[in-house]
Amino acid sequence: MAPYGMYQLRKRFQEWLTNGELVVNVLLLILVVGLAAYASTWPRKPALMPLGVCIVLIVLLLRQTAVVLRRKGTATDKTIPGKVIAGFAAFLLMIPVAWIAGLVPATGLLGASLCFIYGERRWWAAGATGVVCSLLTYAIFGFVFNVPLTF
Repeated sequence: MAPYGMYQLRKRFQEWLTNGELVVNVLLLILVVGLAAYASTWPRKPALMPLGVCIVLIVLLLRQTAVVLRRKGTATDKTIPGKVIAGFAAFLLMIPVAWIAGLVPATGLLGASLCFIYGERRWWAAGATGVVCSLLTYAIFGFVFNVPLTF
C-alpha cells in the first residue's frame, strides 16, 4: 500500500491531467521551449527576434499555468469556440501555402479566410480584405524592412 503522501500526489496529478487547460498550457510550453532551443542555434543575423518571441511566449505561458494551478485544478466550463479552432487551422494552412505560393499571396488568402470564418459573407468584402492584407504585407516587409519576398 502506498503511503498517504504518495496517494495525495497521485490524486493531485490525476486532477491536473483531467484539467484540459493545464494540459494544453504545459504542451504549448514544451513546444515553445523546444522552438527557443532551436532558435538559439540560429546565426544572430536577424537579431534575436525568434528567440525573443519564444522567451515572451514562455513567460506568458508560465503565468497562465500559474493562474490555472491557483484555481486548484478546477477546470473551466468554457469550451474553445469553433471559430477560434478554424482560425488556428487557417494559420497552420498558411505555412504550406506561403512555401508554395509565397508570403504575399498567402497573407491575402489568410486575411480573406479569417474574414469569412469570423462572419463576413459578402465575397467582395472578404476579397478586399485579402487584397489589403497582401498589399500591407508587401509594403511593410518589402519596402520598410527590405525583406526579399517571393510571389
